[in-house]
Amino acid sequence: MNQPLPALSRARFTPDVYGDFGETIMARLVLGHTRNDLAEILDDIVRAGDLQRVLPGIPNPTRQDLDNWLDDIIREYQQLVPSRSADAAKVAQAQFRLEELSIGVVFGEPAWDSGEGARRGYERAKLLSDGFGYSYTHAQDICRLAVGDSFYVGFWGMDGKDENAALEVGNYVVEEYRRAGLTVAWNGTIDDRIVVTELCWEVPPVAKPLSGPAPAGPTGPAPRAGGQAPVAGGGLASASQAQGRQPQAPGIPPRAQDPEPSEGRGFFGRLFGRR
Repeated sequence: MNQPLPALSRARFTPDVYGDFGETIMARLVLGHTRNDLAEILDDIVRAGDLQRVLPGIPNPTRQDLDNWLDDIIREYQQLVPSRSADAAKVAQAQFRLEELSIGVVFGEPAWDSGEGARRGYERAKLLSDGFGYSYTHAQDICRLAVGDSFYVGFWGMDGKDENAALEVGNYVVEEYRRAGLTVAWNGTIDDRIVVTELCWEVPPVAKPLSGPAPAGPTGPAPRAGGQAPVAGGGLASASQAQGRQPQAPGIPPRAQDPEPSEGRGFFGRLFGRR
């Protein structure tokens, strides 16, 4: 199947002059942060006196320089992802149905890794009427999904020792994602997370630039023939596979061993081996 990758896979993310921090800002946009959220990050860096180290390519920047730089990144995202994709709508449909079935859903923040995803999912399920389990996809999964074609779904029941209940939750998760028209892979055990794959996931940024028009055309490398766009570093599969293990019972499953970030690389660089 020649499944096109999301438009964001063609992004430049940030010109080299801006260093790794531009990648971090793009990742925050992927996770749904507002422009105020991003401006607060910059303000914290300014207050800490760390601006020149973080943005060495902008000597002695003014507040306007920082606003313009932030807006450039937001505009690129807006231009590449102007509307929600059909597959993103299918994901939302499946998740809505899961919560109707009393399975709590966590998708992205505030869960950064599998351990936090399990904890947040458990808390979410407790808020539902007769909640009997939960599913989660953590923030690192979402960032990979923005330039790839798959995401992992962890799951468990409310009793961390009840493996049969966990399997029941897993089966419901698979059923609802498939019912929404998505491709799902799972080995049918509690040891591995479910994989939703072969989808083009595009969601416009929540953040909006302060002013000015969007860029006239796309940036970054052009898509390959058949709509396939290059994935930075070609490292999606190996990075995702490293995230695929389920936390184990009893109780709320403990923190999974997510890969540690490498030093000296930006957010997307760490995930995909860029640079």
